Amino acid sequence: LGSDIPFFLQPGPALVTGRGEGIEPLNNFPALAGAAFVLVHPGFGISTSWAYKQLAHYPEALNGRPGRAARTVAILQDSFRGIGAGLYNSLEAPALPKYPLLVLFQEFFRENNMPCLMSGSGSTTFAIAPSLARAQDLAEAFKSRFGDTNWVTAVAVGS
Repeated sequence: LGSDIPFFLQPGPALVTGRGEGIEPLNNFPALAGAAFVLVHPGFGISTSWAYKQLAHYPEALNGRPGRAARTVAILQDSFRGIGAGLYNSLEAPALPKYPLLVLFQEFFRENNMPCLMSGSGSTTFAIAPSLARAQDLAEAFKSRFGDTNWVTAVAVGS
């Protein structure tokens, strides 16, 4: 099992450090109240080991920035409007240049004013909408733009 499994056994949000062994439970994020996710999987995966090995070529992504996680937690304690500023995934540095389709997905979500990010090592990409209705509309617009070849769904936060 992956070292991130203990995080997923938490009943709510948590700040995880190390390889997943340090778990600090957090209160629910007010910025996500009533929000929903649009999840898109393009039908291919990205090897986690490949993505981590490639980080050596991206020192800023590999080493991160001190305080980034705490800043993200603070943003999520505020309002939905600021969420995009707190999202970061270091594994996008190697993945997006190799898989430009994922860049197109993110551009679509940003054109629709939705914060988005690749999940984990990819290839699933997600956007955060302020409501389930908006997420469902966005999922339909995504399908209209990109066709039926991707798996796309909308799900309420906390579902």
